[in-house]
Amino acid sequence: EAYERMVKLANINPSKYKPLLINLLQALAEIYERQGAYDLAIAKYREIVSLARILLRETASLKYVTLLAHTATKVANLHREHYNRQLSQYFYNEALEYYKILEEEENYTYVKVSILSIELALIGLYEEERLFENAKIFYKKALKSCKYLIAQGVDEYHNELGKLHCDLASLYFFEADFENAKKHYHTSLELLLEFE
Repeated sequence: EAYERMVKLANINPSKYKPLLINLLQALAEIYERQGAYDLAIAKYREIVSLARILLRETASLKYVTLLAHTATKVANLHREHYNRQLSQYFYNEALEYYKILEEEENYTYVKVSILSIELALIGLYEEERLFENAKIFYKKALKSCKYLIAQGVDEYHNELGKLHCDLASLYFFEADFENAKKHYHTSLELLLEFE
């Protein structure tokens, strides 16, 4: 009932009520998520995306870019939880496109944490589908993201960096690319010894 009223108000006074409608949609999506109503949650998140795109065009506010990135990630996570790999990949990549716009933000380190979590999710998805060349692309991006975060003083990513090198080495080993496997195993071991 509140949703239907808010839709009417948003049509009458868009600048005032569309942001409020987004808040209401988020609340509904989260309720559906908690209830396990996967399709209904995604439908509400998709409505948020549509509204946020309109508001971004109208206002050019970066807060809508952030909202689009977060919402695309949520949709990707839901699709992944329900084994729809293709849609999950699509929405993770869409989220990354929005995060690219935020690269100039002052709090980019926080953004980079979100980017890294998406890169790790995509590695897992591509490995599950045995799309190893795609996985390698995201391994390299994730390594770069980890190094960036460490350079910014976020020390907890040392272990993640070591693990990424080890996992990438295992992938190369599986492909019988022993030279690259050896290189990444050694790097992983050096990192583990350095930050023990």
